[in-house]
Amino acid sequence: MTAPKQQKKKQQVTVGSSITARSWFWAAIIAVVGLFLYADTLNYPLTFLDDSILIEENYLFNKDISNLGHAFQRGVFSEKDDTYYRPLLLQSFIIDNQLWDLQLRGYRLTNLFLHLLSGVLVFYLFLALRIGREIAFFLAGLFVVHPALSQAVSWVPGRNDSMLAVFVLLKVLSAIRYVQTGQIKWLLWQSLAYLACLFTKETGIIAAVGAAGILLVWFEGWTQKKRLAALAGAWLGVTLLWAFIRSQATLAKGEVTPGDMASAVGERLPLVWQYFGKAIFPFNLSVFPNQYDTVHYWGLAALAVVGALVFMAGRAHWRYAAAGFAWFLLFLLPALAVPKTLNDEAYEHRLYLPMIGLLLIVAHSLVVHNPLKPIQKYALWGALVAVMVVLNLRHQSVFNGDIAFWENAVANSPSAANAHILMAIRYQKAKMNDKMGPHVKEAYRLNPEEKYVNHYMGLEAFDKKDFATAEQFFLKELKYTDLADTHYFLANARFQLHNKAGAIESLETFLTKVPKEQAVHNNLLLLYREVGDTVKLRDHVTQMRLQGLVVPEGF
Repeated sequence: MTAPKQQKKKQQVTVGSSITARSWFWAAIIAVVGLFLYADTLNYPLTFLDDSILIEENYLFNKDISNLGHAFQRGVFSEKDDTYYRPLLLQSFIIDNQLWDLQLRGYRLTNLFLHLLSGVLVFYLFLALRIGREIAFFLAGLFVVHPALSQAVSWVPGRNDSMLAVFVLLKVLSAIRYVQTGQIKWLLWQSLAYLACLFTKETGIIAAVGAAGILLVWFEGWTQKKRLAALAGAWLGVTLLWAFIRSQATLAKGEVTPGDMASAVGERLPLVWQYFGKAIFPFNLSVFPNQYDTVHYWGLAALAVVGALVFMAGRAHWRYAAAGFAWFLLFLLPALAVPKTLNDEAYEHRLYLPMIGLLLIVAHSLVVHNPLKPIQKYALWGALVAVMVVLNLRHQSVFNGDIAFWENAVANSPSAANAHILMAIRYQKAKMNDKMGPHVKEAYRLNPEEKYVNHYMGLEAFDKKDFATAEQFFLKELKYTDLADTHYFLANARFQLHNKAGAIESLETFLTKVPKEQAVHNNLLLLYREVGDTVKLRDHVTQMRLQGLVVPEGF
């Protein structure tokens, strides 16, 4: 009866130091390495994938500091009928705006800070799991430099996942301390951290399950039933509080059903090994990846290699490696449950939290537990980190501006119609019109109903003076979007087709979206005169004067 206890005691001694070790020096090195690695990203411009919306288009919202409270009452991208509820993400941009206005470097500094803080907390989590200081340092270093996570640093909206990781890690560490000490302060801290998880991203609800798994596997949590019950009660209470506050927000109702999410998991199951492959062999990274253009062989090879390394590490490590894989799957589940109609991309920043599970697997594999001498083992670990640094530097450069970003997107996701049309738009903005046309046509071929595609097909027809075709394209575009420019060019096409009533209707709609456009007001006055609508002509002259616009002579 005593042999198993002796064996268990021996294992506890060899697994390494705890969180109480003096480890600040090692944590500082991790942060400094990450700081130097990502220093260049502080000077990167916008990519124009959501970052321009959250920073520039939301400028007035972000400028009003009172919106720190209002962020809990709305969605991320719109005041109402939004799908995404991320109040702490919105608050981070409000705070950045107060500090930096529109200086992009400040926003990027926030991203970098969150990543470095996450890396330090990963280090302390591994210490808390008694993995050993040297091993924890190596694994946290891998986390900080891993190229698959660079999107969370180099792309400003990617901070949502690093923010979530900070709160998840604080929640898990606080829950561990509560189970170990029974002190109420740790119960309160983990509750606050869990609430922050939920307000950062809805998928933060998984943090409770992840923490429970850590406590049960590494700390035999079932022996502390009262403390586990207190944690469960706190988690339930916090979840209900969050659900009530969220229910008061002006979000879209019932847009995504549980059935939709379950169906999406079945369709997107290949993402499991695709993401796993990018974590182990990060050679095929993309800024705009999707399931259909991502190869399978890296993922399948990664599963085979990691499985073999865990098997060769010995039976004593299998339980912990399995728990790491469970963490990987658990935090990857939200990415699998996103319906295609909502988001068809498989962004790599979604690997941020699953990566911790993968590192737990590595911690219990032959990479760590092998017969090499210490100096040889450290050399192996250093080489792995160095390879990741090189791959990271190569990959992070594609976030350096919109052209580089979208060229990478279409190169790696050639079947994505939205990538092609957004590439075309960036070429137009850069006055590289000679490169624009092929991407518009390819986007239309891939998906004639893709947003913005029919607008640009209409522009091409308009330039060729095929005004009837242009009108049809513009009308079709308005079924999917409500762009002011589409109404404007539709008015021009209709005028060329001698449909003055239709042109007036389109210009009137345009002015509801862009009310201060002087030239459009002037054109509308001319059209009112040409069709003989004196009532509208008089009313419009009055409206122009009230708006402080110049009324042309003769009106």
